[in-house]
Amino acid sequence: RNLAADDVLLFVESAPDPIGPWSKFDIVLHSESNNGDGTSTVVYRSGNPFGKDNLRLFCRVTAETR
Repeated sequence: RNLAADDVLLFVESAPDPIGPWSKFDIVLHSESNNGDGTSTVVYRSGNPFGKDNLRLFCRVTAETR
């Protein structure tokens, strides 16, 4: 992400199917590393463990202006 972009909010959403329903609550921030060039690498993970009943997870990033 661009560290200087304070006019945009980014959200990671997940869903069990590509058509939804999409949720912002099942994704957990795992780490963020400063790349030293004004950007950072952000890693998210699922908040739910994968198992026989939870084999697929679709993710997307949405942006909103402040």
